[in-house]
Amino acid sequence: MKQILFSVTFGLSGAMSFGQTVEFFPAEVRGLEKTFSLSGTAGQSTQAKNLWLHNRTAQTLRVYARPHVEYGALYFTNGSKTSHDFSLQLAPGVKGALQLFGYLMDSATARNCAGYLALAATPVNADGSDGTTRTVKLPVAVNFKGPQALPGRKPAPPVGAARWNKPDRYEAVMQEGLPMRRHLRHLPLKVYSDHVHTGDTATQYALVMRRAVEVWNAVGRENGLDRDFFKIVEQSGGADIRVDWTGKRLLPNSQGTAYPSDGLIGMMPLGRYGGSGNAAETLLQELCHMLGVSHSEMRADIMFPGAHTHNPDLAKLTVTARDKQMLDWLYQQTRYAPLKE
Repeated sequence: MKQILFSVTFGLSGAMSFGQTVEFFPAEVRGLEKTFSLSGTAGQSTQAKNLWLHNRTAQTLRVYARPHVEYGALYFTNGSKTSHDFSLQLAPGVKGALQLFGYLMDSATARNCAGYLALAATPVNADGSDGTTRTVKLPVAVNFKGPQALPGRKPAPPVGAARWNKPDRYEAVMQEGLPMRRHLRHLPLKVYSDHVHTGDTATQYALVMRRAVEVWNAVGRENGLDRDFFKIVEQSGGADIRVDWTGKRLLPNSQGTAYPSDGLIGMMPLGRYGGSGNAAETLLQELCHMLGVSHSEMRADIMFPGAHTHNPDLAKLTVTARDKQMLDWLYQQTRYAPLKE
């Protein structure tokens, strides 16, 4: 039985940034000296990058990949799963991609994380038995720069400036004719993820929570706020918002429900969303309700009141310019009703 070895070439990875291609040949290796690199800002996910796997043999391959990177900073994602290891099956001639991104669970300081990605390929024989597995190591570097200081409060716009107008077909939570929002002095809101009763691993929930929070915090910084909207806490005591993942606090026919006056968000267990990105999009909407935003009538907006399937890939999670404009408008209002005093 011929051993399955690896060669590594480099090229464009489709719509992603530059990526690397691992080609599986029957009996040759053409170097693994080039490092697979990711970079980003501490406290945020890096941009996702493809590692292409190309089966150039005449046999089906079962490929198992596991990173060995300092601080556990490297993750795989395929939209429905985000984890520290990954496996897939490649038919002869098939080329597939692993999407990888970097994230530090508990760090807001610059850090360089080195290590390698172990790749093990096992050929499937004609009788269904396993052939000889060959394992190689691809060098990996995940580098995080320190976060930038939050910008100062931007000056008031001139009268009639369009940028801070409320977007059409977008609504805020209202009380007696006034939009409702949080006092700036109450930010950031402390958020606790209550998933201990779900029976699932904490890592997956933590990634979804942190990604959703970092998206809205980035919007606030882009809009000129001098503080974050949210901060994740590890203890329920003193939390402003508790996220319940049991599915028991949902309104009928909903995937997520926000209760601003109770400081509660109801969610389903992650496995019922069909992907971490879909769950995070739902959580994005519920978190924004907690800030005072109601709904948009435009389907592309994150606050459209329907099921969210825009970005099943957690690493690609984003919001629209209209979503950003709505929050910008709301948190420029000087006449407003306080949301949950």
